[in-house]
This record gives sequence, C-alpha cells and structure tokens, in this order.
Amino acid sequence: MFHLAQEVAGSNPRGWADVVRHDLIPVASAFAVWIGFLLSYRTTSGSRRRPEVRPTGRRAFRSLASTVVGGYLVFLFIIVVFYFALGGEAPSFLSQALGEGSLLAFGIVVPAFLGLSWLDQRGWLRLTRRRT
Repeated sequence: MFHLAQEVAGSNPRGWADVVRHDLIPVASAFAVWIGFLLSYRTTSGSRRRPEVRPTGRRAFRSLASTVVGGYLVFLFIIVVFYFALGGEAPSFLSQALGEGSLLAFGIVVPAFLGLSWLDQRGWLRLTRRRT
C-alpha cells in the first residue's frame, strides 16, 4: 500500500498517486458538479421562462448579497474539502484562506462589479445589450 502524505498539497509530487489525489480528483469533482448544475438548469429552465426584469433597490441588493455570500461559501467549501481535509494543510491555512478570500471578494470583486455596473447604467460602458 502507498502513502499519500506530502509536505504541502500539490508540491513535489512523489508519483502518480499524488497527482491523482491533488490534481485529478479536485478538478474532476469540480467539473462533475458544474455539469450537474448545467444539466439541472437545462431541465428546469424551459418550464419557468419569465420575462427578464432587472431588480432595483432592495431586490437588487438582496440578489447581489445572496450571490456574493453564496459564492463565498462555495469558495470556503472548496478550501475546506480539497486543501484542508484532502491536502493535509495546517489549520492556519484555513484562516489565511478566509482572510485573503474575504479581501478578494468584498474588497476587490464587489466594488469593481458595482463600479462597472454604475458606469454601464450611465451609458459610459457597453457591457450589456440594450433592447430597443
């Protein structure tokens, strides 16, 4: 039997088993989940087609907040499962990922999204198609 332990997840693989454990399994799992989402959307989207309405005010804030928080929770799940549990990282890795992920999500991505959306609404950017 072979042992899969190594000093840091993904660094200095000792053979094919390390590559499978640290590269192939996480990527294949993420791909399978993505395909599952696409298939689920395909089967349910045809029956629930509604006209596109842009949310405004509180609805827009709730929509954005739920998307950001949901995406951040998925990010943390990936960190916990693939690097902390499977990769044998130290517990400090989790707090580091939490801090740096928060900075990225809430300090860079959300402000950039809001700024670009604001510019697009004023017609200074053409990020979305305008219906005529």
